[in-house]
Parts: sequence; C-alpha cells; structure tokens
Amino acid sequence: AGVDRLSTPLRFYGSAAFRAGWLGDFERFGDARFFTPRLLVRQIPGEKRCKLRCLLSQDELLRADAEATIRALMTPQPAPEARAALGVVRDGRAAFRSALARRRGEVSKVVLARTVVAGAEPDVARVVEALSAEQGSVTFVLRDAEGATFFGATPELLVRKAGAELTSEAVAGTEPRRGHDLEEVRALLGRDKDLREHALVVDDIADRLRSHGADLAPASGPRVRTLSRVHHLVTEVRGAVSDTSHCLDWARLLHPTPALCGVPADRAGALIMAAERTPRGHYAGPVGCQGDGELAVALRCALASRGQTTAFAGAGIVLGSQPAAELAETDAKFASMLAALGCA
Repeated sequence: AGVDRLSTPLRFYGSAAFRAGWLGDFERFGDARFFTPRLLVRQIPGEKRCKLRCLLSQDELLRADAEATIRALMTPQPAPEARAALGVVRDGRAAFRSALARRRGEVSKVVLARTVVAGAEPDVARVVEALSAEQGSVTFVLRDAEGATFFGATPELLVRKAGAELTSEAVAGTEPRRGHDLEEVRALLGRDKDLREHALVVDDIADRLRSHGADLAPASGPRVRTLSRVHHLVTEVRGAVSDTSHCLDWARLLHPTPALCGVPADRAGALIMAAERTPRGHYAGPVGCQGDGELAVALRCALASRGQTTAFAGAGIVLGSQPAAELAETDAKFASMLAALGCA
C-alpha cells in the first residue's frame, strides 16, 4: 500500500542499570545502552498498514530487505506450539529470607529482590507474546550483539514527558490476587503498612520534582491497579516543567525512587548491595525511549543469557513487614513471568 514516513521526532530506545558498575550477567549491556533504530516499523492500529521510519540509504534499505521485515510483522502468527517446561535450577528464596533479616533498624524502607533461575533460554518471542496480554503493563525486549535478551512486562512508569507536561507514578503496596478482587482491594486500601510504604514513595517523588522546578498538580489517590496476579497501589504525580528540559534529565533525578530502592536512598542502596547475592544489572532500572518520551521501570522481567534465564522480583520492606507475606508477594510477582516461560 506504499510507505508513509513518520513525522514524529527522532527517538532513542534502551535501558540503564539500577546502579552503575553492578552488572553481573548484564555486563555486555553496560551501565546504560540507548540506540536509534535505523529501521522503525509501526503498525497502524486496526489496519493492515504500517508506517516506516528509515535512516538507511536506498541501497542499505534494499539489503535490509525491509519489505520482508514488514510482511513478517503484518502476518498473523500461528498459535504457539506446546513447549517442554523449563526447569527451575535455582531459587533465591533462602537468600531473600536472609536479606529480610538484615534490614531491621537501618532504614525506613528498603526494596529487596529475589531471583529465580531456569536452566534454559526460552523462545523469547513467544514469551513476550504471552506477557503482552497483561493489561496495564508495558512490554519491552532488548538484545545485545551476542544474543543476551532482556525482556519483561512492567506495570510502573518512571517518567513521561510531553512538551511541558511531566508525569511519574508511585507504585508501591501490593496484594496478591487470589480470585476475590473486592475483598483483596479493600484489604490493600485499608492496610496501614502498605499505605505508609506508598506514602513514602509519593512524597519522595513529589519532593524531587518540586526541588527542580516542577509545578505539581495535587496528587489524587492512591487508586488500585489490578493485574493478572496482583493488585498495586498507584498514585500519579503530574506537573508542568520547562519545555526545553529533557526526559533523561528527569529520569536521572527520579531514579531510583523508593519504590525500587528505599529511604534514605544511600543507606538502602548500600544495604541492597550487601544483602543481594545476584547483581541487579538493568533490573529495576529505566527502560524505554527518551527525548520527549517515556521511561518505565524494568520490573517483572528476565534475562536470557548463556543457556539460562534469570527472572527478578522484589518487595518493599518497612516496619511491620512480615517475611512470609513478603515472600508471598514475590511469588505473586513472579507468577506471570514463570507461566510465560513455561516453568514447572
């Protein structure tokens, strides 16, 4: 049907580490990795047409076989074939329990992560297709030159900038979803521990934005965002900022929020590095597109590399947190990813 050239501004896509230098198996991704696509294809919703942005010369475009790429993207995919279940070879449950025991009295809040390792690499395309059905989440896939793939479906926005309008989200406070939504939502909205944890994040985001000149609208909330396996408390923080400021400037200011690290951030960060045996790499770091763009937080994610797949999930620990409940929270957060991976 022909080719329309995109009129949107140039975009850079990529991700950054939770903490510089703490990379582990993410070493080849570096502390931050952003790139400009040379060929960007966007399907028009509800139509059998797409838009193409091309930074290739005509000869390069022919060599890249853009037509074949577009046809493959527009062709309905067959139903996924049944695959053998991946076996879990290592579960960081014991390490997570040990980390929980170390935080008392040191910080107001700390976010601790747990890992589950499967002994094979999955068909990432099919896993992402399954994850994309998760309403209220942003799906992402990043691959390095040697084939390591970082992918997930995150429910959390770090920052979105559109002209002079800036939006961030506080996502903290979780209730596993067990099939009784009304009771579960009521329990989450009425639980002091989760409300205190959530308020810490809202206040910190608002204070950071105001300190750098953002004119914030009153925050409303929290409201509850319900996903397939969990409910989350969410408060949207909006404000007016300089039109000439850059999305990455605000991302640098906000990352990591208390929803990912803790309060105070310096002591919580030190505790995380001392307590967690597996470096986070790009887990819990910014991921998305920059400019007048959007960066989410890389959560509910996994890294497929070197013949195995490592999935990550975390929980915010505050006064009143119970180890059994925090473990159950990470179980619920793992559920969608492990189901998509086909883990037994």
